[in-house]
Amino acid sequence: MRRSKFLMAFLLGLLVLGVGDRARADESFTFTTLPNPGAVSGAPGTTVGWGYSLTNNSTTDFLVTLDVNEDSVLDSLGAVDTTIFDAPIVAPLGTVSENYDPTNPAGMFGLSQLVLDPSLPVGTTATGTFFIDAMFCATYDPTAGSVSNCSDTIVTDSADVPVTATSPGGTPIPEPASILLLVSGLCAIGFGICAGRKSPGGELSNR
Repeated sequence: MRRSKFLMAFLLGLLVLGVGDRARADESFTFTTLPNPGAVSGAPGTTVGWGYSLTNNSTTDFLVTLDVNEDSVLDSLGAVDTTIFDAPIVAPLGTVSENYDPTNPAGMFGLSQLVLDPSLPVGTTATGTFFIDAMFCATYDPTAGSVSNCSDTIVTDSADVPVTATSPGGTPIPEPASILLLVSGLCAIGFGICAGRKSPGGELSNR
């Protein structure tokens, strides 16, 4: 997993502003991907992506998101780009959502995108995980973009994302075992039809 430079800069800024040592029982947040539950598919070499929805469960403090990271499963599927995450600040009991939109001229268009490895076997299915790190701060000045009186605890929530590599037409190619099973079933059906058309004496019945 990779950490962004934003996280390091933000933590240094908190040290300058002063970080409180308090913690509240309701300092938690809910993170889901868009689409939910995060299943995406695409042909090897193409790009897939996710948006996000964040809900701040705190009744008093602002949710300050710091970074998004992926696990090794997603890294094994291709090139992951998490720089599109805009690290929003969410008001108490608020929800912020952002759909994945690669055409957004602002350059921030969701949670992350994944360029599937061109050599990825068609039909591959794997489930990876995204993690969002955040802190809670009692004060937020939107004009200056600064926060203060923050907890010294980083909280994390995660979301699983199933990824499937499809053929260029959009449908996974059946694996050899699946093809063999299909052929065997068709042969059995054909044999049954032929057997049903024969009379007890072995001659074809006149139906």
